[in-house]
Amino acid sequence: MIDIGDRLSALGRRLALLIFAPLLIVASPARAELVPTYSSTTGVRLNPLGLFEQFQLRLTKPLAAADETDPLWAGTYVRAEATLFASPATIGPGVGITAQPINIMRLSASYTPIYYWGTFDSLQSFPSPNADFRPSQAENRPSYSAWIHQWNIALLLQMKVRHIVVRSETVASYLHANLQGADTAYYDFVWDIAAPKRGWVIQNDSDILWLVSDRLTVGIRNTLVTALYPDWVFLPGESPDPENLPNDRLGPIVAYKLSLETTGKFREPTLFLTTQWYIASRYRTGDDVSRAIPYLLGGINFSGW
Repeated sequence: MIDIGDRLSALGRRLALLIFAPLLIVASPARAELVPTYSSTTGVRLNPLGLFEQFQLRLTKPLAAADETDPLWAGTYVRAEATLFASPATIGPGVGITAQPINIMRLSASYTPIYYWGTFDSLQSFPSPNADFRPSQAENRPSYSAWIHQWNIALLLQMKVRHIVVRSETVASYLHANLQGADTAYYDFVWDIAAPKRGWVIQNDSDILWLVSDRLTVGIRNTLVTALYPDWVFLPGESPDPENLPNDRLGPIVAYKLSLETTGKFREPTLFLTTQWYIASRYRTGDDVSRAIPYLLGGINFSGW
């Protein structure tokens, strides 16, 4: 029988460790407990078109003992991160911290200033989110270089029952964009929306996954993106266009591990592919782009040290 008092006491100790973990990372004499790693994700995207590399350096402090066997606590951690996101149109160095105090929940916070080169029809800004930013006319609109500062907070909830995993991650991003003139919105090619000059964008990814084998995972993903527009981003007398938001996509995902190696400098290289059809989108459900054309995201990720 599980002793509720002992479990609550263990929970209290782990929560206290989570609160003070950033200090422990800096001050702990047990330097061997700090685990440096890197991760790399390279991807290509269609509808909208994109190519990117995200490289991350990590310094991880385990929260659980190495011999912990309770699946709720084993492998829990807190880590500091330095990230570089690069594409032909942007570059963004970032810093962040991620904590997984319990295996059904992960929290993170990060800051990334993103520089738009002004190439490949980005950055393009508008006097209102209601402005026409349809993809087919992108090459006819002026673009320019600018910095966009992005602060992110994220919450991931997940649960595994035998070979089935259910997870949902919500990321809230506050934007501060240096737009030209009196423009109050810009087209963000990652979220595929008119993002506010200053304000929040929220994205949720919800997955149901089947762990077919040690190498193969298949599932379905729903991606929902919306923005919280302040009143001042609209022109005088203008109301928000109900067709503008949200963006909603649904479709299958698959990932295949080329190797099961979990140690060394090149660990678990994994191919991934996401195929989603737009359920809701201002321009990608027939107004400018056929609903039959899916969103595609494919690539490879790996880690090591």
